[in-house]
Amino acid sequence: MYFSKAKWRAGNVFEKMILVAALMFSLTISWAPPASAATVTTYPSHFGTSSAYTLKVDSTTVRVARQFDYSFAQFAYSGTATFKVTASENINAYDISPHSYGIQATVSGKDLTFSLPQAGSRYLVIKINNLENLVIMADPPETDRPSPNGGSVKSINDYSGVDNSGGNLMTSIIQQAINDANARSGGGTVYFPAGTYKFSQLEMKSNVTLYLAAGAILRGSSDVNDYDFSGNVFPAANIRIVGKSNVAIKGRGMIDSNGTTLTTGDSGPNRENIISSSKSGGETKPNNLTFEGITLRDGTTWNFRIQDATNVNIKNVKIINNVNWIHGDGFDLVNTSHAVVDQCFGYTGDDVFDAKSSSEEPMTDVVYKNSVAFTESAGTKVGMQGRAAVSDIWFMNIDVIQGYRGVSVDHDQGNGVWDGIHFIDIRTEKIHNNGTSGQFRTAPILIWTAKYGSDEVAPVSNIELTRVSFENIGSYHSFIQGYDSSSKVSNVTITDLIMNGKKITSATQGLIDIGPNTSNITFH
Repeated sequence: MYFSKAKWRAGNVFEKMILVAALMFSLTISWAPPASAATVTTYPSHFGTSSAYTLKVDSTTVRVARQFDYSFAQFAYSGTATFKVTASENINAYDISPHSYGIQATVSGKDLTFSLPQAGSRYLVIKINNLENLVIMADPPETDRPSPNGGSVKSINDYSGVDNSGGNLMTSIIQQAINDANARSGGGTVYFPAGTYKFSQLEMKSNVTLYLAAGAILRGSSDVNDYDFSGNVFPAANIRIVGKSNVAIKGRGMIDSNGTTLTTGDSGPNRENIISSSKSGGETKPNNLTFEGITLRDGTTWNFRIQDATNVNIKNVKIINNVNWIHGDGFDLVNTSHAVVDQCFGYTGDDVFDAKSSSEEPMTDVVYKNSVAFTESAGTKVGMQGRAAVSDIWFMNIDVIQGYRGVSVDHDQGNGVWDGIHFIDIRTEKIHNNGTSGQFRTAPILIWTAKYGSDEVAPVSNIELTRVSFENIGSYHSFIQGYDSSSKVSNVTITDLIMNGKKITSATQGLIDIGPNTSNITFH
């Protein structure tokens, strides 16, 4: 069941607790929305066609593309639609995730058919036989699309020399359009119609919106000489927001970093964030940032690195990456406060929904909710960076289709005190094997303070796990432990934990190793 109709303002703890109660009640009843005829909107696609799958949604053919080692399809629909996936071979076995959607399908030869009502957004990962995964990203209909008017909303095509075929570098023209929008009274919107626009790195300005229409792609150049990679760790980004306010990137288009063409191997050079924020030299924080509806692709390090910002809203954003990239994180909020990530999807090689504190700026009031993760790392996580105080972090109603950790509180870099971290209705389907030793060991649940370098560590307290479930943990152990007496893990409350279909009422029963320097770990 999907709970996008519930809405709260991040920062209001009372309203958050009301939502928790509503979620708990909703899980005890059976409810289905009335069926209604679907309206399907297809998007232009610029990627190669999948040879493994085709897709029809009701009577509409939706193009299935292929990248890396999986196929994907994107479109929008409303109402209740019938999906027909046709595979390249007769179907002997299938799995449709998230399992929480409760999809009942039928098979006829090569066809897999099922119905699904729209509920804010729908993200599916389908496995058929031994074929590659099929990722389906189904948006709700777009309701607030702007129209270019030559004034506050200006099309990029209004500028001379624009190439929407992806052939020529458009960085300077796009940057000029951003600057012009910022110079207009009250700011403005830069509108990108369908097409491919090659660029490298852009600086956003205050009071500016980038709108990417369906089929519009900002694609990173494959020429490393078009970029500035100077600076410290992960300094570069395709789109940078430095101390600016009232910035938005919206639409149903894509920002394709094209990062694979710029680097080699897991630790190769020239890796960059896709969207990054930071304080200005005068210590002004980015404020009031909105990202809605867009897709990010092929980032080779943290895709979102929203750092030192306040009042951030990320909604219905999709990230599709190469799952083999280490450091290819999804939605990293770093020392950012008063932020909501809602109805989002990440298919990444590293942590998907992650709150970090890499700098000295305290972090509070962050909510990740109603979202789906597929990864070879952690699905929901706080850490590992912990140089500042962290509090009031919420993960709610999230499906982790695959990950080597479903729930992770990993404090092993810094002396910031962490307090008040909540995991509610987190459902993990498959545990990915990342080995059983070391800092990055496989663990369905990991809550620890640890020391793997010269950094100091600090305590973690008041951790809540409510209605967290794992379909099959195999023989993998979970870990709760503190590094020393000054960095204890305390007050961990675990309620209605389900592993392998059974309610877990003790650490031993759930293969949860309670280590030293812990206190008040309770099961209910």
